[in-house]
Amino acid sequence: MDSPRIAATRSDDGPAFACLIATVLSDEKAEDITVLDVRGLTDVTDFLVIATSMSERQLKSLGQLVEDTIEGAGRTLIGNEGDRSSGWIVVDTGDVVTHLLTRAMREYYDLNGLWADAKTVDVDTAS
Repeated sequence: MDSPRIAATRSDDGPAFACLIATVLSDEKAEDITVLDVRGLTDVTDFLVIATSMSERQLKSLGQLVEDTIEGAGRTLIGNEGDRSSGWIVVDTGDVVTHLLTRAMREYYDLNGLWADAKTVDVDTAS
């Protein structure tokens, strides 16, 4: 059963929105961008977008970019955690959670390995 928080923010355009975030991050030179479909693996969210930043400065810019994309799409920002000095920023809309990490943090926490059972979404073909 879905938590009340996620049920209120789940939408039919989750895959398309996750891919939009991935595309915007790619346009701003984020690296190693992955979109994972975690439906059925967790009740916390439907999609994870994971991206690597090459610097703390870029990390801050990417976090703001994701927030601006959320606002521009008329979606609700549930919350954001972390800052550039932590090396990890999380931006949450409920059905899509974006993880922005420096290379060192990404390698250390290995979110892709943690979610190895998730399906990878092809950003170019998702609708």
